[in-house]
Amino acid sequence: MAKTKYGHLVKKLPVQKGPGGANAEELIWMVGKDLEGLNLHFALGRYQGTGIWHPWAGPHVHPDNECLLCFGHDADDPGYLGAELELALGKEQEKHVFNTPSVIILPAGLPHCPLVTKKVDKPFAHGHVILAPDNEVDWWPPDSKPMPTTGSKYSHLIKPLNIQEGPKAKELTWMTGDQLEGFNLNFAVGLCAETGQWYQGQGAQVQPYDVCLIFFGHDPNNLGYLGAEIEIALGEEQEKHTFDVPTVVVVPRGLPHLPLVVKRVDKPFGFILYNLGPKHEARWVD
Repeated sequence: MAKTKYGHLVKKLPVQKGPGGANAEELIWMVGKDLEGLNLHFALGRYQGTGIWHPWAGPHVHPDNECLLCFGHDADDPGYLGAELELALGKEQEKHVFNTPSVIILPAGLPHCPLVTKKVDKPFAHGHVILAPDNEVDWWPPDSKPMPTTGSKYSHLIKPLNIQEGPKAKELTWMTGDQLEGFNLNFAVGLCAETGQWYQGQGAQVQPYDVCLIFFGHDPNNLGYLGAEIEIALGEEQEKHTFDVPTVVVVPRGLPHLPLVVKRVDKPFGFILYNLGPKHEARWVD
């Protein structure tokens, strides 16, 4: 393979077998050292079982801000989750039930879980992003449960992933820091089924924040299948990189990137863009 300047920024997503049961059947997990030292780590998994996700533990706490994402695999209906989940939030273990694609916002230090899948009609996807390079977690024992409540103290932390039409995608949502409890994060989650160039007519883009571009498939039986061929240009040199497997592209702040061209689509694929700034700021360059 020819030597490239930016090839190290284009990384195949490592798919591993998950714990199973109510937890992931297949799982992708990448930390900061896998992502060129970025101040985040993320996971993405495929789920199809009912029950409690971590039966050996009670709630847990992270010292860093976290978002959980839950969405479906139905390319014809991005607003369909295909499952019903119950999540306990706060030291009160306030229970919240949802059955549509959602983001759960977890400020640093907020106890959360147990998480229970109550019903599954179709396999669904779940992921998290934590704004730290490593996964620090304090697991509480299963017997440290207060009397659960069903109030609304934390209901503002669970928000729908609203569907918006994009130029090349049905975007599930684009959310900024002011919608995420002031997190130093904005993100998009979308579904693409068309070939062609994103942002037609534009050249490269530069952003003042580090970015992760994650491309994954929607095959409910195979997390390692992308179902598309994608080309992205990186650097002032417009060095082109092409991939046809689930991939993350790490874009350090200030690095010119794009155009992005979807060269082939065998099956609609998903994408997540994590941007480590409170809002989307981009400058187009020639």
